[in-house]
Amino acid sequence: MMGAPPLAAVPPLPAPTRWPCRLLRRGAGLLAGLLAATGLAACSPQAELPQVLFIAVGTNPDQVINGRLHVEFRERLRLMERNFRKIHPGIRFRFSLYPEEGLIQAMRHLQWAGLEPDLLFVSGKAAHELLQAGITIPFPAKQGS
Repeated sequence: MMGAPPLAAVPPLPAPTRWPCRLLRRGAGLLAGLLAATGLAACSPQAELPQVLFIAVGTNPDQVINGRLHVEFRERLRLMERNFRKIHPGIRFRFSLYPEEGLIQAMRHLQWAGLEPDLLFVSGKAAHELLQAGITIPFPAKQGS
């Protein structure tokens, strides 16, 4: 069996082609063009991205958080947002609903992740609990400031 030809012949390697080099040169040219365009775009005046004000809303224990409740709160906040945008036109509102009985734990998790809201709409009782838990600080921080 030593001198027997192999059962399946291995095809020879194809001759090297130049297409990968051309493709790399074209890709490098395209990348250089995109970088140049990005640099020029940075010099041109652009509209600022809208700023988003994140609002956490505390819900009563008897309220079920569902789509209907989101629509109800969105309608309530729409008038406030419209009036606020008269002063600060680039601001958008985004809100999340949280049951007030789990608000302290939820805010601690959000703080830990660096995602705490900018504003809290909660009952007076919940506001005092958040203050006592060290989640919020009074504004102004000092009397007379």
